[in-house]
Amino acid sequence: MRRLRGNILYSAVLILGLFALVFAGQTVVYQAEIRAKQAIIQEDKALVLYNLARQNNIANQVQLKFNIGTVERQGDKYLVTLKNKRRFTYTVPQ
Repeated sequence: MRRLRGNILYSAVLILGLFALVFAGQTVVYQAEIRAKQAIIQEDKALVLYNLARQNNIANQVQLKFNIGTVERQGDKYLVTLKNKRRFTYTVPQ
């Protein structure tokens, strides 16, 4: 009888450990997906600001401020800085 209880307890602990491992793995994968999607969203926001600056034909060394960031033209480059301090650089096509 004691051996049977030991096997049941061992099996229960093993199954709980397996569930915990699967849960931890899913959490890590989910967070990686969130970070990847947030990076894509930030790149898209920066691209929108760049396109707005190009449409407005801003002069060299002029800075446009928007509610999600700023765009500055420096020669043939546009520097986009988002509110979270992430910076993107775009080159003017010739």
